[in-house]
Amino acid sequence: MQADLADVKQRLRDAGARLVAPRALETNLVFDDAEQSLRQSDRLLRLRNGRELTVKLPLEDTTYKARQEINLDVAEGDIVSFLAGLGYEVDWRYEKWREGWDLGGMWVTLDELPFIGAVVEIDAVMHLGPRDESGASSHAAAAAVATGGPK
Repeated sequence: MQADLADVKQRLRDAGARLVAPRALETNLVFDDAEQSLRQSDRLLRLRNGRELTVKLPLEDTTYKARQEINLDVAEGDIVSFLAGLGYEVDWRYEKWREGWDLGGMWVTLDELPFIGAVVEIDAVMHLGPRDESGASSHAAAAAVATGGPK
């Protein structure tokens, strides 16, 4: 199901969100080793815009597709060669248009990807395991704003 980004933007404005990162083209390189061990273990190693290295760990919550991400900003150096020295090669390259909104401390990104269309992503603090209602509630509220669902 594709998101209607014009509708989402209006809902974000109505909820008091601020556009923090205007729409920009983003380039992503996804790495794996010859055995595809990262993919097989539901992990992902990505280089965004040549400087932000991210490891996505396996899903912790399938309801909200929640997973921990570890990010590292790299100021200089040949990151691709560095990763190749560790046995990782570029497995996939993609570009997308992205803009970012601040919704009361939650980060909402609106993405346009040529291979799947429009996507809304909400990064909110969620405590997985024993349920923290405040974290779950704020995540659900952000999802409601973005999708037009119940609040």
